[in-house]
Amino acid sequence: MKPSLLKLIAFIPHNRSTQQPWHSIFIAGYTLLFLIAIPCNLVVIFAGYRRYKKCKNGHRQRKRSELMRCLLIIYLAIFDISLCLTIPSTAIHSLTVFWPFSPNTEWMCRYTNFAPAMVIYSTSMMVIIIAADSFRNVVQPLKTQLTPKSLRYILPSVVITASIFAFPIWYSTWLIVTPTLPPRTDVAD
Repeated sequence: MKPSLLKLIAFIPHNRSTQQPWHSIFIAGYTLLFLIAIPCNLVVIFAGYRRYKKCKNGHRQRKRSELMRCLLIIYLAIFDISLCLTIPSTAIHSLTVFWPFSPNTEWMCRYTNFAPAMVIYSTSMMVIIIAADSFRNVVQPLKTQLTPKSLRYILPSVVITASIFAFPIWYSTWLIVTPTLPPRTDVAD
């Protein structure tokens, strides 16, 4: 094994932000959340896609609004899967005191903080778009509604806006390199 990997493995007991049993409980919670959220969102995407295909053949206004609702929920589930994919890095960041990887991975440290925030902003904006679409369908049914073509412009603007909102997190995150590891107290010499 590489000496740097051995140093990292020896450092693990000193790098916990929580004590037992809470550390194990948090790890189990993050793992359970990850393992449940991914399949559930995949089911939502699959069901939404089937409903989208069924609604695509309809010609009435109700079918068109259902089509848009299906698309918006599919995109919301995609953003949620993106958030689920950040759970392991969030767990590493939350459950450790020091950055457990090398000092050359500052971009990864920044991304660990930036990605969940950006996805949460995107998800929040998608919920607002779904609410605004539902409001317009109920209150103003005769006015122009959202179309799949308009989503081509809305979704990139949501991601860009969310990235702008989350950029201060990227900018303000940095690594402070400590020269040595703290001494181990649980090993007898």
